[in-house]
Amino acid sequence: MPFANRNLFVDGALDHWTTNSAPLNTLATAYNGTTLWHSRAGEGGAGTISLMTVNGEPQRGLFDCARLAYFARFSQTTASTGTFAARTLPVFRQCCEYADLAAGRTLTISAKLRTPTGAKKVVGIQAAQVFGITAGTVEFSKAVAWDLTTTFKRYSARIDVPAIVAGQPFDFPAHYFSAGLMFDPAVGDVDIAELQLELSSPHSSDNLSGAGGAPTTFEYRGFGPELARVQRFYEILPPFVIYLSASASGVPGWSVPFYTKRAPPAMSAAVNLINATGWSIQGVSVNSFMFTMTVTAQGWYSVTNSGDWIADARL
Repeated sequence: MPFANRNLFVDGALDHWTTNSAPLNTLATAYNGTTLWHSRAGEGGAGTISLMTVNGEPQRGLFDCARLAYFARFSQTTASTGTFAARTLPVFRQCCEYADLAAGRTLTISAKLRTPTGAKKVVGIQAAQVFGITAGTVEFSKAVAWDLTTTFKRYSARIDVPAIVAGQPFDFPAHYFSAGLMFDPAVGDVDIAELQLELSSPHSSDNLSGAGGAPTTFEYRGFGPELARVQRFYEILPPFVIYLSASASGVPGWSVPFYTKRAPPAMSAAVNLINATGWSIQGVSVNSFMFTMTVTAQGWYSVTNSGDWIADARL
């Protein structure tokens, strides 16, 4: 029986997408994020990434998880000029915490995939140990040949992760392990569901046509447990009202807690102030920040959020 919490990906079921329900444009050479999943259209390319809803039977019966509600659609609308050798092809990936994740061991990456247009392939597994801006990267992406069909099917590949070289520096806490799918450069759509990354035997299959590694049944941990994992990296704070009493002019403040992050997050906020003349966020830590208001006299002051307050500690 496969052990619990074996999926090293966070949100492999795509339950915790961005709040934006419209398709997000993918960039040619830089990655943009849909919560914890990153997309790139490849050099010279353009496209979108969208969250799609599983619409009951018979579609639901195609997945290992009976409760699966979503899948992603990666749409290449302008062909890329990128190549596998240059690592500039279209990519859908996740950056997992810690560059030494599974170092010296074997992983299996798997996903349920289809191409609604009947014209897309997975041509590589993107994999890298990223030690930080100053500490360098070890790239070990692998060429595969997954010929997708118009029906969802599980594809998998083995990844042999290199050991860490003695003396390798790490930029803490910015180091990570990156893994994902590299698509052919042509125009077309790929639907992606049930993404899994798990430890496996070094003797597992090295098949390159979609039957590599030793994939187990997709692990659905449930909405709540997966949300707790997501919130270590990214959190949208719930609506709130803060009332502050000031005895004189100054900058009264309030400590606002949030779920503990992997590192102090970047904060973004949208506010409505009553009576106060200014505001700021200070003292951001891994689990709280100080919100201050500028006031000109004794009295009561309040703030409400007029949009999403986001704590973002993603890799």
